[in-house]
Amino acid sequence: MWQWIRLLMLAGMTATTGLAAGSDNLTLDSYLNQVRGGNKAAQAAAGLSEAGGLKAAERSVILSPSLFVNYAVS
Repeated sequence: MWQWIRLLMLAGMTATTGLAAGSDNLTLDSYLNQVRGGNKAAQAAAGLSEAGGLKAAERSVILSPSLFVNYAVS
């Protein structure tokens, strides 16, 4: 009788260990991708960050707005 109980306990522990090992764990990268995809605040922050980078790069463009002064003597 005790042998059957031990055998069943061993089989149960092996089965649960196998299930835990086979399950997909949540990694940091997958968590961050889920947050970036589903959270509106995270999407807005990413958009603002990108816009700031583009605004900073605008200074190096030749045709960017610059100060222009006209001076005339009559």
